[in-house]
Amino acid sequence: MRALAAALLTTTLLSVADAGNAAAASTARADWVTRGVQPIGQPIAVGAVVVGYLVRDRRLYARGLRPGDGTVIWEREITPSRQTAGIEILPFRVGDNVAFLEPRPERGPHWARMVIVDAATGRVEQSSQPAIFRSVPESCFGDRAACAMANPHTGGTRRGYRLDVATGSFTPYDVALPAARSISDSGLHDLGGRPDERIALIRDGAIRWQRSVTDAFPAGFSTDNGWTWQHFPADGVFAGSVFGPVKRTATTVDIDLGAQSASAGLDERTGAVLWRSPGTIIGCAENIPLRADPVRCRVRGRGHFVVEPPASTFEGLDVALEGFDPRTGQTRWSVPAGRSEQLVGQLRRAAVAGDHTVVAELAGGSRMIDLTDGTVTVPAETSVFWCLSQARFFSHEGHTPQDSHERFDRVGGSTATTTTCGADGKPAGSGQPAPGASRAVGAVANGYAVVATPDGYRGIALDG
Repeated sequence: MRALAAALLTTTLLSVADAGNAAAASTARADWVTRGVQPIGQPIAVGAVVVGYLVRDRRLYARGLRPGDGTVIWEREITPSRQTAGIEILPFRVGDNVAFLEPRPERGPHWARMVIVDAATGRVEQSSQPAIFRSVPESCFGDRAACAMANPHTGGTRRGYRLDVATGSFTPYDVALPAARSISDSGLHDLGGRPDERIALIRDGAIRWQRSVTDAFPAGFSTDNGWTWQHFPADGVFAGSVFGPVKRTATTVDIDLGAQSASAGLDERTGAVLWRSPGTIIGCAENIPLRADPVRCRVRGRGHFVVEPPASTFEGLDVALEGFDPRTGQTRWSVPAGRSEQLVGQLRRAAVAGDHTVVAELAGGSRMIDLTDGTVTVPAETSVFWCLSQARFFSHEGHTPQDSHERFDRVGGSTATTTTCGADGKPAGSGQPAPGASRAVGAVANGYAVVATPDGYRGIALDG
């Protein structure tokens, strides 16, 4: 998510019919392009195969691709089941396999089975009994299982379940999780208790620690208002943002960004609160797409968000982009961004120029920023980057968000513009981003970076 606008805004995206296999031309570098499909996020690499999710006729599919030419190796229908609508639907690797949810319509809407699939062939290695799932499968128990929250019995209690890779056993955790939801792809959960809202790390079927939200954030702040968390494993830290009370109607959301945004760092081993930073948003509400780099936006002003059609306006907006130390929260560098709606609005994310470099709208215009040290440079007019936006799509299965009627729109991950873009975010006439940009955006396998675009995939041959 997951943050501010991702939790608050949903929109439409036209469905595109599948035109089949790899379509377009190769170049001297053996690059390739496919069109006529609608990816809902970037693929992942699993061994010698890349696996991505796409939508067709309002139904979701997992697809295995050969990275060298885009050949479709396999495809299987998937479902979000009852996963929270604002959470991105993305594939997860489990060893040399992928895990996802396959629909079981004979049981009714949202019923699914969790499957572990051989990424190289698409063959189902293990599958669970049908259930209603409240989270997507994730790797657990040292890649020996896939885990998700599920309820296999109508009217029963939701629990965490593991599907064992070797044996296929589908067994519940010892602890019941009747109202929990995942807020991170690394085991962090909101246990669901209100008013004593608690964040917990659930790993390998056990709650490792839990902590009250009010220990890390001001009173009244809740994941119900949106969240964004990033895991920095080398530092042993979860850094995240939770938001304060917002003024919400059926079609709009208003928020005082400085007063109702805050960040904190939690120790991965103990859950101890390492630091707090009011008025900041980790990852700039995911508008900075390189999640390995610890960055945040320090924000002031008021934001008005319209749900549909999506739009945002701001009063008194002032933004600073900061790099920070994950363990201490101390600011390492700071770049003034002024009234940069791009960094808080979530309609167009920062462009990717390299492994640790983005292009974003700052006070003086579009600038290239090195996220390791905050160095700012003016990009050349001929420079070409990957410009990203969040995928939004319709599903044939509805969901009921807070204070709303049933909806069918959902969010995925980022897709990159079909033609690469220049510093101003507009399509570039020719050229290609640096190899580091393609590596950072797409899935890398067998010497190729495979990048999802709004209408297909691109394979870029990497040097070396």
